[in-house]
Amino acid sequence: MLPLQVESFYTHWLKLRGGQEGYVYDRQLAPLGPLPKLELLPEVVGEERLHWLSKCALLKLNGGLATTMGLVGLPKSLVEVRPQWTFLDLVLRQLQGQRQLVEGPSLPLFFLDSFHTSQATREALAEGLRLEPQSEDWELMQSQVPRVAAKDLAPYTDPQDPESEWCPPGHGDLYLTLYLSGLIPKLLAGGYRYLFISNIDNLGATLDWRLPKFMAHTQAPMLMEVARRTPMDNKGGHLSRDRAGHLLLREASMCPPQERDSFGDIERYRYFNTNNLWLDLQALAHILARRRGLLPLPVICNRKEVGPKGARQAVWQLETACGSLISTWPQAQAIEVGRDRFLPVKSAADLLLMRSDCFHLEEGVLKAYRAPFTPPLVKLAPEQSTLQGLEELCPQGVPSLRECQSLEIKRPVTLGAGVKCRGQVIIDLPAGTQIPAGALLEGVVDSVASKARV
Repeated sequence: MLPLQVESFYTHWLKLRGGQEGYVYDRQLAPLGPLPKLELLPEVVGEERLHWLSKCALLKLNGGLATTMGLVGLPKSLVEVRPQWTFLDLVLRQLQGQRQLVEGPSLPLFFLDSFHTSQATREALAEGLRLEPQSEDWELMQSQVPRVAAKDLAPYTDPQDPESEWCPPGHGDLYLTLYLSGLIPKLLAGGYRYLFISNIDNLGATLDWRLPKFMAHTQAPMLMEVARRTPMDNKGGHLSRDRAGHLLLREASMCPPQERDSFGDIERYRYFNTNNLWLDLQALAHILARRRGLLPLPVICNRKEVGPKGARQAVWQLETACGSLISTWPQAQAIEVGRDRFLPVKSAADLLLMRSDCFHLEEGVLKAYRAPFTPPLVKLAPEQSTLQGLEELCPQGVPSLRECQSLEIKRPVTLGAGVKCRGQVIIDLPAGTQIPAGALLEGVVDSVASKARV
């Protein structure tokens, strides 16, 4: 770790030692009123679009593994979304199409990797995933920080697995990483003014030239894309205001346990952070220089259990989130966007949805088959909530979900080819049931013979 990285971690550790677990209480917050809407901004076309395109650089947050899908050591970016198309493939396909719009160097793309994902990502790109040459190295490396033993707040140790003693510090580490890399001055010297940041698993996070134009018009140094919360979003982080009227992002881990119910109130807290962020590089360079890269982001204290079975220990992982910058930058703004700009894949259930006929591929972009469109809520049986389980569920292709409002599978089953789900579907069949090809599933399916029409 470099001296500034050590200083950053020590500052966070002091807050933990002082009893600050990063909680933000309802009493500190005020509901957020209506925001500007992307859909109401005028379109940007022709030469004006090319102007804003030439001012943008892209950065994908690529530090996570596909552990929630049951895969060990594989970066999320290398999971196949569609046959032969990984997240990384789709990002590069999108980039290729956008770069063809202008002549010469344009749209530099960077990845914020962690020590978990760097090598595999580099190997994938070296094997022909076609990241076109650009003037700067494409990789920014997150720091790695010690896990902290909950019992005494000392560094966690495991002589049998030294790698488990460390963890990434969250994607809020991006700002110190940018400062240490010297990349921002180079981008500004190249004529780039805006950096668009998004999660690599959010397939809706594409360039929209209206947003940098909006930033220039409003002189916003930072712009967060937010979407309206629905019942399926009641556990995710939300945007609100503090009592001084400043925007404040509260993640789920920042909510005290006794306020879980109010945290999920989608009427009081109407917007969630898509983690699509736009930054004015000139403004960012100024505050990073003023603070030596050490921005006062809220600390997220994530409690985990690590170690071998039978000897697991409770630890704290001290993290920050890049979206939390909005909580410390009074001039920052937010804008409401549609759900088409938020298509994350966090689980095998999300992947099933993305592979279904609810979406189609167009120039590397996953698009809903119609607009507006609210994706169905999918819940898989625990035994099939991994990538392997998903393959066992749908060995002959995923079911049609276009006319489905929700799908819940209570126990592991196997779907035949061409199965179609309609309305609200609950598959409540014995484990191991084979649902025949071409079946139409509606309502509570507790008997293939009586509840599924072929």
